[in-house]
Amino acid sequence: MSEKKMTLNQIWKNCLRMWKWIDKEYICGMDVEVMKCDWLDKYKPDLCHASNCFFCQYASEHNKEGDVLCVNCPGRLVSKFFNCTNKSYHYLRHPKKFYKKLLELDAKRKVKK
Repeated sequence: MSEKKMTLNQIWKNCLRMWKWIDKEYICGMDVEVMKCDWLDKYKPDLCHASNCFFCQYASEHNKEGDVLCVNCPGRLVSKFFNCTNKSYHYLRHPKKFYKKLLELDAKRKVKK
């Protein structure tokens, strides 16, 4: 794992980069988990992430003992209703919709600053 923790802004930036690439490259039936690993290997080989996810990594680094992992998910910090496994934008089943949801949350996040 990387020695230096990324800031929340770096987490968002890298997450959006990964999902933009997935959105562009995804063809129905492709394994999104493999795509995430491929992206990390290609663009961030020095980093190891919880669940190969920048949001999960951030949450795991900021949770207190006993917290549910998703408590500090960057998506939930913007919207308490965000859930990466939501039926309408599930990251594995609907990666293109998931990317759109991330863009929507990022826009809200930037307004809140």
